Amino acid sequence: MRTVLNYVMRLAAASTDFELHTTAVGTCETRTRLSELLHKTLEKRFHRHVRRFAAARNAAALQDLWRECSASGSDLPGALWASWTHPSCDATLAEHIYADIHRIQHQVGCGTRADLVTLKALQAENARLRGQVIELRAESETQRSERLRETQGLAQQLAQLRADLAGKEGQVANVTGQLDSLRQSLPDLKARASLARRASDAEALATALRARAADLENEVERSGAPG
Repeated sequence: MRTVLNYVMRLAAASTDFELHTTAVGTCETRTRLSELLHKTLEKRFHRHVRRFAAARNAAALQDLWRECSASGSDLPGALWASWTHPSCDATLAEHIYADIHRIQHQVGCGTRADLVTLKALQAENARLRGQVIELRAESETQRSERLRETQGLAQQLAQLRADLAGKEGQVANVTGQLDSLRQSLPDLKARASLARRASDAEALATALRARAADLENEVERSGAPG
């Protein structure tokens, strides 16, 4: 509408939509350049509805088409324009259409208020859910930090255990080497022990023999002495 009005008059840049509406409606009370331009504009915009409603040959048929559109609630602007500008639209039908529009406006208003109530409830619910999401995120971050600390502690313990295991494995390898050395030297140990036993036995035998020889010498000496 602002574009159309600018064709025929100079509008203030700060003109509100309400001012545009009242200016256009007031101008269209008579046939003017603006009313003709608006008529052409709306005929072009709602040409599909105008063609469809043109099939109505009388007010009754036109009313049926209007009722069909108003009942479905679809394309009401085009149906309103095509009905009110139709040659068969008499005063009775025009009044009936006006009453329907009035009723629909109230229904839309009630629906809008209900939608606003629902919107406010949804906004409150959204805010509550957003708060829960923030809390859950904070809790999740805390749990993640705790798990990270636990993981780091376990990693340190694992590194220490691996170091201890490496030390133990070194000790085992050392002991294993010593054991192998002892096993390899075992035959020599057995031979040495056998020689030691044989030497001990020989020493004992020699001692016994020396004692026997001493006894015999004593006995010989006693036997050879004068009587």
